[in-house]
Amino acid sequence: MNRKKIHKLLIKFITTLCLVMYTTTSGIIGSNTINAYQSNTTYTVANQIKSRTTRIAEFKVPTINTQYGEKNMLTGKVSGENAPHSWYLNRLNNLATAYKQKLNVYSGFRTVELQRQLFNDSDKSGKMVASPGNSRHNAGLAVDCDSQWVKDLSNKELAKYGLYKPMDYENWHIEPIETKGKSTESIIAQYGIPASYASVSTVYFMWQE
Repeated sequence: MNRKKIHKLLIKFITTLCLVMYTTTSGIIGSNTINAYQSNTTYTVANQIKSRTTRIAEFKVPTINTQYGEKNMLTGKVSGENAPHSWYLNRLNNLATAYKQKLNVYSGFRTVELQRQLFNDSDKSGKMVASPGNSRHNAGLAVDCDSQWVKDLSNKELAKYGLYKPMDYENWHIEPIETKGKSTESIIAQYGIPASYASVSTVYFMWQE
């Protein structure tokens, strides 16, 4: 094995080790990232670990609106392994607080594996259940809710809170307006996935040598 190959393998080993340490302590998207979200700035994971990588692990999220306070009005699958992005949950909470009603989520973030199961159990048309990797749930930027008052809201009303319903035949499915006109792949590249599921393989796959 020549010196160049050994050097490349050594870099990959050190990079992987750094990523493991980083994910263990902060889940890739750590406290610094959350602060960056709140200040509407850009935060680059790749540059903190390996400066010569392409800046594709970069996230820029709109400033969080906290005018309605911090009272939690969300119930259901909004925490732990089911939790969508925190800034998106904040918008949903703003909506619920403004309307003074609880908002119950029965489907939040989904792994690609879960999406595959749901897709295989569907008619596989892609209309009611998106194919694996193509659902906004896989990006942590979609929720399905069973609160009737939310189902009754129009997109005009939701837009005031940075939200919308992309499908008129699914009045329970809500996304942030930033997903409009974008593929799930590009959304994940821009915003990442929720911290609880960010992993070494996820970020390493995104890097471009």
